Amino acid sequence: MQEAVADKSNEITAIPALLKKLNITGCIITIDAMGTQKQIARQISKQKGDYLLALKGKQRELHDDVRTFFDAGVKNCHAYTQTNGGHGRIEERTCHISEVPWLCERHPDW
Repeated sequence: MQEAVADKSNEITAIPALLKKLNITGCIITIDAMGTQKQIARQISKQKGDYLLALKGKQRELHDDVRTFFDAGVKNCHAYTQTNGGHGRIEERTCHISEVPWLCERHPDW
């Protein structure tokens, strides 16, 4: 499914419209850093989905706290690594999954 981006707009306005059209219950929605918005995260949760959003320095406090978590050494987590090759290169992606109660308490909107 697609949602057109209106003239003089961007995907931040198109993402919520697209999500409304989809049944995302039980799904994991992934969005790049531009879509890392509290409103979008709330909508995904309200529609009973989960999200994985890219995090950059624009979300300063959350970014700093996540960096602190990883710098302290990730403990009690599950790590999943995927390796793909193509176009003359090898890409490896690792996803760490961990419950971090203090992070959720400090950033309840996420």
